[in-house]
Amino acid sequence: MPTISALIITTALVALASAAPSRVKTQHTELRDEYDFVIAGGGTAGLTVADRLTEAFPDIEYGDVEVTPGFFDPPGSPPPATQMNYSVPVPTLNNRTADLLIGMTVGGSSAVNGQFFDRASRLDYDDWDYLAGEVSKDVNTRWNWDSLLPYFKKSVTFVEPDKAIAQALNLTWDYEAAYGGIIPRRECAAGNKDGLCWVPASQHPWASVRSHSGQGHYRDVIEDRPNYDLLVRHKVTRVLYPDGDPAQGPPMVEVRSLRDGNVFTVRPIAEAILSAGAIHTPQILQRSGIGPQAFLRVPASISSPIYLGLATTFRITRQSDLA
Repeated sequence: MPTISALIITTALVALASAAPSRVKTQHTELRDEYDFVIAGGGTAGLTVADRLTEAFPDIEYGDVEVTPGFFDPPGSPPPATQMNYSVPVPTLNNRTADLLIGMTVGGSSAVNGQFFDRASRLDYDDWDYLAGEVSKDVNTRWNWDSLLPYFKKSVTFVEPDKAIAQALNLTWDYEAAYGGIIPRRECAAGNKDGLCWVPASQHPWASVRSHSGQGHYRDVIEDRPNYDLLVRHKVTRVLYPDGDPAQGPPMVEVRSLRDGNVFTVRPIAEAILSAGAIHTPQILQRSGIGPQAFLRVPASISSPIYLGLATTFRITRQSDLA
């Protein structure tokens, strides 16, 4: 079986105490001369991809790049594990700005959310397929609810609540008192996202600790993966194709250190994988000249409708002072 190497570049902020120190890199001088794969983003998907690749091809090297403080900073010293991003003024909101929270830790947003393991509605996923149009017809698996549901199920190990504990503690409640008038449902993971729902917790059933990709796809596997490196406190800025031609092989990945601003490039032998999240991945692509040419206003390496039609969730807060 061939061996591959991977490098993950990430911006993670939170420590995983048992992570292998030799595998966590904090500066470019610690990197190998070459990697088979370079993955931008050590979040929910990036770590999963790196885990699967290093497992399937134990002799191939991987690199993962994400912006993050080190794993081994003293407790309490790292910055918060979320990054606040602000929108431009929104005309329909009276020109107010909205903030978007993004996970900045090994594990990404799966490590900082409310431990709600939830799915969107059937219509949301079917809209992906509709918006993709002709593009979706070129792939073997379409991005709609029916195609994705088997993979949703595959990713979950459901553990029922302990009935004895619930009975011993007399855990009861009055739905009508708290949620009168709202349609109760047993759960909303079957594509119906209306009413009051049970939401499973993304949590280890016995240890009662958060279950996220940083645990399951990095900390729990790294000891047996000498081909799996993680570069922290760095950020991928763009990808650069040789002579500006995507046909000339995988691109170089441009990386900037968050410590000293040093910029360098890493070129994978096989492939560069962008997995920097719904906000930062389109930014990297557009800075790389990949996107709608009318939007970029520069010659595009690849003309593609990157980020068009994307709707995200943000929050608007209001503070009131009471005398």
